[in-house]
Amino acid sequence: MTAHSLGPDVARPIWTGRLTLELRNGRNWAAGDLELDVRLDTIRMWRQGRELTVVDRDCLRSWLGEAEPDPYQVEDTSWSVELDRTYITSGDAAFWVTPESLSLLIQVI
Repeated sequence: MTAHSLGPDVARPIWTGRLTLELRNGRNWAAGDLELDVRLDTIRMWRQGRELTVVDRDCLRSWLGEAEPDPYQVEDTSWSVELDRTYITSGDAAFWVTPESLSLLIQVI
């Protein structure tokens, strides 16, 4: 039995844990990973051992579900969509999230 088969009034379990997203640079070269600590209400993000930001889980989920979203900015980190790619920018560094990593993120949050 799945949560879906239980009916619309039964909430599905909320996943929490660590997740790693693969990043690419403008030349499509591997540019390291974005590490996420997904909690019930927040998502903490790190890159190269440095914490970038903490975002509201519901807000990021909502942003990822928009057809043509405006940039989502928290502190000096922003998420944006350009040319069918999802980018994360921190300071002067911009990277795009691989489709596989983005799909996994959407599934779990």
